[in-house]
Amino acid sequence: MTSKPKTIDEYLRDVDAPRRAELERIRALVKRLVPDAEEAIYYGMPALKYKKRALVYFTASKKHIRCPTS
Repeated sequence: MTSKPKTIDEYLRDVDAPRRAELERIRALVKRLVPDAEEAIYYGMPALKYKKRALVYFTASKKHIRCPTS
């Protein structure tokens, strides 16, 4: 990333395809379970907030998201 992302889409653009797919799956699951959740970037990480508080953070890290191809 050349600059800090301002949106989740900007963050995901620079994530490799297997991890991006998993993060998109998490994003969709949370949005389905909590439709009123709002997307945000907190501390440089994608997050979904609910009632003005972070509900879940999700990020790609070499040792924290396991993908079949990694």
